[in-house]
Amino acid sequence: MSLKGKLLCVGQTDTGRVREHNEDMIAVDSDLGLVVLADGMGGYNAGEVASGIAVKTVFNLVREALERQDLTVPDPTTGLCRASIILRDAIQRANKIIYQTARTQPKCEGMGTTVVAGLFFDNRISVAHVGDSRLYRMRAGAIEQVTLDHSLLQELVDRGFYSPEEAARASNKNYVTRALGVEAQVDVEMQEQPVQKGDTYP
Repeated sequence: MSLKGKLLCVGQTDTGRVREHNEDMIAVDSDLGLVVLADGMGGYNAGEVASGIAVKTVFNLVREALERQDLTVPDPTTGLCRASIILRDAIQRANKIIYQTARTQPKCEGMGTTVVAGLFFDNRISVAHVGDSRLYRMRAGAIEQVTLDHSLLQELVDRGFYSPEEAARASNKNYVTRALGVEAQVDVEMQEQPVQKGDTYP
């Protein structure tokens, strides 16, 4: 199903103030309704390799699946819509490729990446994420965080050790508890959200 003319998707990454090079990778396609962002980690250029594999794999697999699958049929096992299953499976496949690459190429040892992706379908968005790359939504002028980080800091907030305000000032923000390429299998967090006219996902 083409979303041509219904969505406007744009993307931009920035090296930021800490790193010397950019390990982020993004891809957007308004006609497919697909947005993917990955933030790589690892020594030398390995983070860029991991994020590149993640985005390219997810983008290509989702595009191929959308061409041949009926998105109106829900998954009987999970109850998720077909768009969500396609997105989840693509991210799990990307994890396997990154994991194998890290194990077989010495220059890529220890690499990994976070990922967040959204796939629009039938007045909703399927959201998938691993790690601390976030999805936000702006609705009626208010910005809301849609995803929760897979990080040590978020776990401490969830357990009541930190308030959200204290967490914003904490120094241990960069320790993620889940990422692509670290283990042979990865648990992709999925959710489906209704989309309203005027919603923006910054």
